[in-house]
Amino acid sequence: QYQENLLSENKRLIKINKELSGACDAYQSEVKKIEEEKQSLINYADEKGKRSSEAQFEYTKATKTIKELNNRCDGLLREIKQKDEIIENITGRINDVQADNDMLRNYNNKMQSELASYKSEIEALKGLRESEFN
Repeated sequence: QYQENLLSENKRLIKINKELSGACDAYQSEVKKIEEEKQSLINYADEKGKRSSEAQFEYTKATKTIKELNNRCDGLLREIKQKDEIIENITGRINDVQADNDMLRNYNNKMQSELASYKSEIEALKGLRESEFN
């Protein structure tokens, strides 16, 4: 049950990680669009030889938005890293539990083999005892 819980938690964290990665990708896509728009505005202003107040406003707005999106993306990347560390930790614990299970299974098999050997020895001794009485 413990191993199943760990596997379930691992799957849940992987799903969260993928969702966070998707959100980060979306933010990065938005940043790229805004940067392209920003460059377009700069080119327009350069072509006209002046930066109109409207272009300057859009430029400032785009720069501020890029900074905000970069900050959000950095936060998401930190969360993804934390989730990756948790997943790594759980995976390590799962591997430890699996190793313990393998060791116990091998021990159980050995004990069953010894038990079968003892049973056949007992049966052989019973056979000898019966033959002595007959």
